[in-house]
Amino acid sequence: MKLFYRFCPLVVFAFLAAPQLSFSQSTIYQSPCSQLVWSDEFNGSTLDSRWTPQIGDGCDIGLCGWGNNEEQYYTSRPENLTVTGGNLVITAIKESYNGKGYTSARIRSINQGDFTYGRIEARMKMPYGSGSWPAFWMLPTDNTYGPWPTSGELDIMEFQGKTPTFTSGTAHYGGQIPNNKYKGAIITLPAGQYYYDDFHVFSIEWDSTQIRWYMDGTQFNVLNKTEVFPYTWPYDQRFHILLNMAVGGNLGGAIDDATMPQTFLIDYVRVYTSPLNTNILGKNKVYAGDTYTYTLPGDPTGNTYNWSVPAGATILSGQGTNTISVQWGSTSGNVSVVFTKPCDAFTLNYPVSVFSPSTCNYIFDDYESNRNMTYRYSNGTLYAPNTNPSKTGINTSNYVARYGRSNNANDVLVFNDIITPDAVGFETGTKILYMDTYVTTSVPIGSKIEIQMQNTQKATGAFPAGRRGSFVAYTSKQGAWERLLFTYNGIYDATTLPSEIDQLALLFIPGGTTAKTIFFDNLRFANMNLRTVSVSTNDTIPCSSTGEQYSVPVVSGSSYTWTVPAGATITSGQNTNQITVDWGQTSGYVNVTETTTSCTDLTGSLRVVLTGCGTTGVNTPINALQTATVYPNPTHDYATIECELPNSNTVEVAVLNSMGEVIWTEKYTRTAGKFQQRISLRNMLPGAYYIKMMSDDGVAFMKLVKD
Repeated sequence: MKLFYRFCPLVVFAFLAAPQLSFSQSTIYQSPCSQLVWSDEFNGSTLDSRWTPQIGDGCDIGLCGWGNNEEQYYTSRPENLTVTGGNLVITAIKESYNGKGYTSARIRSINQGDFTYGRIEARMKMPYGSGSWPAFWMLPTDNTYGPWPTSGELDIMEFQGKTPTFTSGTAHYGGQIPNNKYKGAIITLPAGQYYYDDFHVFSIEWDSTQIRWYMDGTQFNVLNKTEVFPYTWPYDQRFHILLNMAVGGNLGGAIDDATMPQTFLIDYVRVYTSPLNTNILGKNKVYAGDTYTYTLPGDPTGNTYNWSVPAGATILSGQGTNTISVQWGSTSGNVSVVFTKPCDAFTLNYPVSVFSPSTCNYIFDDYESNRNMTYRYSNGTLYAPNTNPSKTGINTSNYVARYGRSNNANDVLVFNDIITPDAVGFETGTKILYMDTYVTTSVPIGSKIEIQMQNTQKATGAFPAGRRGSFVAYTSKQGAWERLLFTYNGIYDATTLPSEIDQLALLFIPGGTTAKTIFFDNLRFANMNLRTVSVSTNDTIPCSSTGEQYSVPVVSGSSYTWTVPAGATITSGQNTNQITVDWGQTSGYVNVTETTTSCTDLTGSLRVVLTGCGTTGVNTPINALQTATVYPNPTHDYATIECELPNSNTVEVAVLNSMGEVIWTEKYTRTAGKFQQRISLRNMLPGAYYIKMMSDDGVAFMKLVKD
């Protein structure tokens, strides 16, 4: 069940006691760079249309008691929600209403007041009485990073009537329960003062790297972007504002009916632009010795800039401007800029990790200490980090990634911000992609996983634009971890250059139309001289052959791990440089992973083709369908697809529109030989389309124009 635990009683808070301090609005500092962009002064007599009341007890959205065992039913009645006397008035009443013993109100600004960065503040007066739980808070409008709290929550102010001398501010983030995380703090009034006696101003200042909490201008909590590691920083998306008063529940506690009705007053809500609603842009993972550009976007008119870089790095050009060119040494550290605007001065830091091209193993993401990719989007749902479902075998990590594949045939999971080695190395085999994978029993053995190397800017258009290299692997286990080696599968878009790769796309069971759950971890690549796997006779052998030998040159001090296709058995030699294999009836790859004293994952691979297996063997190279053709082209009502099938097979044909979306698909079962199929285009509008063919023999893409 989706929960909105806005505040956990078990969290340890930093207490700020101020026995000598008198709080007042006069202590509030507002940067002269900030501008008021949205506000409600509540000076009228009706609620502004930018606010939407939420009605009910949460059960209609699967959150009975609003996920916190709250005891109120929210209404929009004037008894609970009104604007009068220059205030928004939320009133909690003890009464029987729609199965609940109390009523109150809750409003939000979703899709009418949504903000990324800024100063968000409100002046308000708390209710009197135990059981009241008013809040001024923010939730993500789009849930870009997944269900609560992975997409974040910001509690600007929460108050408990049972403890009237303090309020709290909290940020929620992390993984799904029980991997949710939070950071909160309280601020206590001086002795003899209570929050229900007078109005106070509560605010956050939120920019691209930090969130700060204030009460009457006194800062009492801060969250830095670096603190949420290894979880995603979700506070770079748009959030909307909520105002409500809950009754009872996990935080409200015991209700004092004698104090009912209880009233929560809000004088105003104001949103100001953030003077730091910009951040340094550039590569945060770089190669030693290479040159990269860093910029602070925005109008530079009237600003001054003073940049600094770590020892060993050199600013080649741009000092004093908003864009610099940096040649990196071997030391990681911050690219920093002190920039002065006509209205104020600020400092920004941008951490950069330096990667040596000579390093033999680079981890894109292990969901623990190495987080070197940024999640961009997916058709399904990514939970990362997620608890390892089985800490056994090759993967004993505490945390991995879990992906809930959608039923979309084009389901894809995309990561940005990858270090950008020249893709030629992957296409020639001097760099090899690996990933640990764990699939449930609902995922068939032999399921395909594809990694596409892409360019962020070009891949926003129609497929296959921007998608250069394709790399594939096939699962061989269920309910257990396995280490998959990805084999180069060809180029989709040759106009995307190898040097332009800055994005990875993962496709789990591409072309599939059923939802599946896949766990994965340790996505990485190794620099290597590809080990040549030798075979005792040849790599084309009869089905069910026994005693076949495969080897790599022995290196003193190295260890070796071999894998073979399902149905084949390693009868001797595992953990040595030579193995003996008894084959079943399935062709596939003999893979070896060699670990030396100086480097890990030096890998070799040999494809073995079995003959005489009938329809059970996969006896053809992966790219066998690349000879497919479609004609006539251009055409009007019909087109014919044709290719040679090396094996009897099921062939899936799909028609994709210019956005890469599947608009028609069909499967055909054919024997080995010529495959020919006529398809109708009569229900399609004129324009450009793509024909995609998929089978165990490979995949092919063809462009088709309907006139």
